Formats: sequence, C-alpha cells, structure tokens
Amino acid sequence: MWDVTDPAHPVLRGALGGFRSYVYGVAFSPDGRRLAVSSADHTIRTFDVTHPSAIHAIGGRLIGSTDYVYNVAFSPDGRQLAAASNDGAVRLYDARHPERRTPLETLRSLGGPVFSVAFSPDGATLVGAGRPDVVATWTLDPAAYAQRLCAAAGGPITRDEWSLYVPGAAYSPPCRAAHS
Repeated sequence: MWDVTDPAHPVLRGALGGFRSYVYGVAFSPDGRRLAVSSADHTIRTFDVTHPSAIHAIGGRLIGSTDYVYNVAFSPDGRQLAAASNDGAVRLYDARHPERRTPLETLRSLGGPVFSVAFSPDGATLVGAGRPDVVATWTLDPAAYAQRLCAAAGGPITRDEWSLYVPGAAYSPPCRAAHS
C-alpha cells in the first residue's frame, strides 16, 4: 500500500502477502476499510487496510474456485463479494462474515472463463464478462427475480392445481394474478 498524497514522492505504508501464485485482481470495499485480492492460487484473501502500516488478513482464504480467480468486486452495500474465475463460475461470498470461507452461491452461464465481474450501482444486478462477445447478467434482487419467473410461468397456480400438487398445505401460490 502506497501513500501517494505527494505523487512525486510515494511512500510505502504496508505490504500484502500470503499468496502462493500471481495476484490478478483487487477491489476496495465501499467503505474503503477492506481490500479483496484474487489470485492464481485459486483463492481470495481479504485484508483490513484501515491502518496502512498495520494491514492484516481478515479470516482465512476464501475457497471454492478450481482455477485462477481473475477478478473480485464488492457489492455497493459491502455485504457481498463476487469473484470471477477461470473455471467458468462467478462465486458470491458473504463479505460480512469472512470466517465463512465457502461461496453462498455459484453462478454459471458464460460457457468458459469469467474474467471480470461488476455490480450495478443498486446491487440488484451482477454482470460477468468472459470470452469474446460473452457477457452474462444475474438478477440478485429476489423480488425482481420472482417477478421475472412468474411472468415467464404464465398464470398463477389455481386452487385446484395447488390441491393436486401441494396436498395438505394452505393455498399460497408464489405467483399471484395481477388483480389480486
């Protein structure tokens, strides 16, 4: 970590370490207190950079990837960390709890390596970029996702269908008619 207050005279304030191979990506949390670093050693490490002369790792290595982790991005609220990997997946980690080292979710759809990830400003969408001409988006807002699924499914399930497919459970269809 360099202090570049005076660009003509940068001062080294602290160093990161602990990687077994190349470092590919870095991202600051929205509050600037954490730095996530992705590596060719298939892991991600998060560091507390609040005090640049006393940088330290937070939790253990985040695992789950089976290949290089190229890029990382924090969600705008700092709660999630997305990681783009050469194994064709984007993994979402709980950035609030670094002791949870495995992904909350693994997203796929690019059909090859994922080189970059970014959250939309509202955090409701995640974008991943891969091989030429391939970009994928994922809806992370559960309500918006449910709305899209219900629109694709057609009409809501009727009471008769509910009784047939979910016998004994109170009628509570996940997709409701527009007028209800």
